[in-house]
Amino acid sequence: MHCKKMNLPIIMFSLGICFSYLIYRMIDLNDVGLWATFFNLVMLIIITFVILFTYRSYMKKSRLFVSLFDNHPSLTFLVDGNGNIISVNSKVINTLNYTYKQLISNQFWNLFVNCDEQQYIQNQLELAKSGKSASFIGKIHNKQRSDGITMNFTLIPITIDNKDGIFFIIGNDISELQTYRDRIVKTQIELRNTIRKQQGMIFKYIKQGDRYIHTLCDGELLYRFGLTPQDVIGKSLGNFITSNNVIHNKTKSYDLAWAGEITTYEGQINGISYVASLRPILRNGKVIEVIGSCVDISDRKNMEEELRKKTNLYRSVLTTMSEGIFLISKSRMITNLNDNVEEILGIKSGVFSEAGMNQLGIEFVREDGSLWEYKDLPAMVTTDHGTIFKDAVMGVKANGNIKKWISVNSKPLALSEESASLVSFSDISLQKKQELELKEMNAFNEILMENTQTGILVIDENRTILLINKALREILGIDCDEKVHGVLVGQFHSAFTQTESFSEQIEDIITKRVPRTLTVRSVNGYIFKLHYSPLNLNSRGQAHLWTFENITEMSKLQESTLKAQEEAVNANMAKSDFLSKMSHELRTPLNGILGFAQLLELERTLDDRQQTFVKKIITSGGHLLNLINEILDLSRIETGKMQISSQVINTAKLIDECIGMMSPVSEKSNISIVADLDHIADQFVYADPIRLRQVMLNLIDNAIKYNKENGQVNISCKITKHDITVYIKDTGIGFSNQYVDDIFEPFYRIKETNTEGTGIGLSLTRQLMQLMGGSIGAESVKGKGSTFWFSLPIHHELELTEPEDKNSNISSWEIGKKFKSTILYIEDNLSNIDLLKEIIEAQTNYSVIIVDSGKKGLDIIKNKKIDLVLLDINLPDINGYQVFNEMKQDENTNKIPVIALSANAINKDIQYTLDKGFDDYITKPININEFLLTIKKYI
Repeated sequence: MHCKKMNLPIIMFSLGICFSYLIYRMIDLNDVGLWATFFNLVMLIIITFVILFTYRSYMKKSRLFVSLFDNHPSLTFLVDGNGNIISVNSKVINTLNYTYKQLISNQFWNLFVNCDEQQYIQNQLELAKSGKSASFIGKIHNKQRSDGITMNFTLIPITIDNKDGIFFIIGNDISELQTYRDRIVKTQIELRNTIRKQQGMIFKYIKQGDRYIHTLCDGELLYRFGLTPQDVIGKSLGNFITSNNVIHNKTKSYDLAWAGEITTYEGQINGISYVASLRPILRNGKVIEVIGSCVDISDRKNMEEELRKKTNLYRSVLTTMSEGIFLISKSRMITNLNDNVEEILGIKSGVFSEAGMNQLGIEFVREDGSLWEYKDLPAMVTTDHGTIFKDAVMGVKANGNIKKWISVNSKPLALSEESASLVSFSDISLQKKQELELKEMNAFNEILMENTQTGILVIDENRTILLINKALREILGIDCDEKVHGVLVGQFHSAFTQTESFSEQIEDIITKRVPRTLTVRSVNGYIFKLHYSPLNLNSRGQAHLWTFENITEMSKLQESTLKAQEEAVNANMAKSDFLSKMSHELRTPLNGILGFAQLLELERTLDDRQQTFVKKIITSGGHLLNLINEILDLSRIETGKMQISSQVINTAKLIDECIGMMSPVSEKSNISIVADLDHIADQFVYADPIRLRQVMLNLIDNAIKYNKENGQVNISCKITKHDITVYIKDTGIGFSNQYVDDIFEPFYRIKETNTEGTGIGLSLTRQLMQLMGGSIGAESVKGKGSTFWFSLPIHHELELTEPEDKNSNISSWEIGKKFKSTILYIEDNLSNIDLLKEIIEAQTNYSVIIVDSGKKGLDIIKNKKIDLVLLDINLPDINGYQVFNEMKQDENTNKIPVIALSANAINKDIQYTLDKGFDDYITKPININEFLLTIKKYI
């Protein structure tokens, strides 16, 4: 800047000399006129003055610029477009402690400490070339301060000598200001951390347009809300709250605060309840911002909720409890705490005076019937004197009658205004009624206990007597006046026989506390049944109850009964044995009668009259055989010896067979049998075919026997899901329904009919049906007929094999044997021998050998070729079983088939014989056709 100040005057002076010399030469060379010379001289003087004036003006401005540049209070730099320093003022040198030479031509940005700042300044210089000013802050080097000086720089583009790209840079030291700002930032950080650490939350907001913008928000509560300062600062309520209702309510509170009113409101975020306080900040009477604070009140809310629940609970308890509760003050003001007070006593809240009680017509009485005076009522005494009443019993009397009983409790209660009493009462009318009934019951029990013939004794754990009645006193020989309560019961054990063992037994029972019954005998010959029961007496602990029942007469009766039962059993066994023997003894002669009658029936030499006699013999003999069989079957059932052999049976086929068997009988009586069986053609039941046939034949026979002349028997069936029911309906004389149950009893006969009968058939039929898992019944109308029915479960599996037809006539046999088969008949009864001899000899393919003892039979078997043995069981020397055993032990005879032929028809005996290994069993009397069919199976 100093070099440029010296050059300008020299240039101006040189220009003046040049102009003067030029004018001189022009005058000298061209000889111009004087005026021309003068004119040139004047022009030269004017130009010189102009130049001098301009120079002085320029020098003045230059000195002013230099003075401003040098004396500027701030650091001032003159920098060219490449960043080179052209000039600096003294402030720069003094502040940075660099020489002028060290600074000139150095690039301006090299003066800065941070590389990032250097790059930033380069960019700012480039941008300033477009003529725009710029400001920036940077830290510049200082020789005495290693950390540099923080300065604020202003970059101004200027033009010098019509040259652009020159920059005037002014810098101000802001180190202290930066330090202050750093302190403010640090303070703000510390404040923010303090706010963040506190349990609550602080926030600020301002109003921009119609929105409230948060400028501060921090605190522990903010994070518990699930938010961060970034979620709130610079944002309005709608940016972080989703509920329109919450936004609306908060905005109303924000409005009040912005209007200058200190406001509080409550809310809940993320399950946390809080209360917020808004305090407006005013400047010049105008709100510039609002500061808010939030405090977590969840605990308070929880306590309030808990208190509310408890209050509701207490209110609910008071409302639902059966007791009445009220407060009564010293001024006799009653406050009902629930509705029971009015419902039970008829007393409403208000003044409770003696006059008011009389007006209501209410009186209170004691248990002895005396009246409670108004001043003596528990509520009054407690209120006046502080006396506590508990379970005071009072009767509520209205219109002269006790309507109910109440139990009253009262205790003093200290209120803030005055002393009072809390009174509660419950309706015990039912309890009093039960007490009265209990008293009456106790009195009755006492009378009953004292008048009962059963001795009663109650003892405690120490074996001392608590209670004893009159009957036991008499049993133990204790006088009525003698006091035995508290006396050890053991001293009375001597009243019974075997005292020592009796005492041990009693002690064992009491120790185990298990109910027991035992029989003991007293020394005077009486028999007692002692029954023990453990007791629990709440007030007196455990106890023991003994009852003494005199069973002397009962024991005698039981002994008689047992003896009678034993005699009955023996008689029943004797009856069964008798029936068995009678069956055997009756069958033996009957075998001869029916056997020879059947042989006579086969004779063709008999005339019609003789044939009629023979048929009557066979019919009567058959009836007698049926009677014997029925009696025997009934006996078997009664003794439980009847055995059922069930199999799958085609129901329709069996019924059809029975109809065929009964057709001759019905035709003889002009009774028609009509059956509808088509719909059960493929239906099966599981039953014993012999016994089911026996039932069916019996019912059809009865329907024919008790029918009218030219009557009809209708047989029908009904099928359900599980059963088949067969109905046998007749058009006979019928009987009254009152006999329906009786006709199935053994040996019962309806008196209204003259038709013969044993009274066994229907009883046997019912018991057979029960044995086969079925049922039977009857309906009847006197004069119109009867309907008998039986029902059996359906069997859903088909029977694949058909039973042999045992009723085939012997005339249909095919006799293809070339030689006769030899039959050995071992029998000692002459009638039976003659009958069998006649039957066998009538057959061309059989020969028979007959012996009358078992040993003779064994000799024949060993010495002759025998094809079949017919063996009687009851023989004079050895029985049939011994004969059979010896045959089976001999390998030469053990293959010969053996058929038992006996009059013993007991199922047990038949099964026993078959189990021994007999091939078959034929009972006497024999049916010739069936007998011959059986023989044919084995030879």
